[in-house]
Amino acid sequence: MIHVARNSVKPPLDLKSSFVSRSLAAADEFYRRPARARRQRRFELSLEAIHEPVADTLARLFHGKCAYCETLVDRRTSSCIDHYRPRRNTLGQDGETYLDHYWWLAFKWDNLLFSCPECSRMRGN
Repeated sequence: MIHVARNSVKPPLDLKSSFVSRSLAAADEFYRRPARARRQRRFELSLEAIHEPVADTLARLFHGKCAYCETLVDRRTSSCIDHYRPRRNTLGQDGETYLDHYWWLAFKWDNLLFSCPECSRMRGN
């Protein structure tokens, strides 16, 4: 994995936008419901609305290379942003799947990595 100095590039202001605030508030409201009440529902936190500025900044930070395998990555790819701590469906050590792990880190700068689609897919949760 590439080591980068996170403070060498300023996080994009979009990570502090009203879109992010609204998304996190909606996620908080959803995940506060009892697990039984959300069993048949799914909530998705998406970076799509702020993908371009975040991907551009991550590409600069990681010098255009995948954080895992160091191959060059096209920042226009929708899967070039990876979450170190997954937003949901975390597999625990006991083999159980936790549906709501780390959703609150979805827009945290320190949790975002620049990744090629292959590494992102292979890494899983």
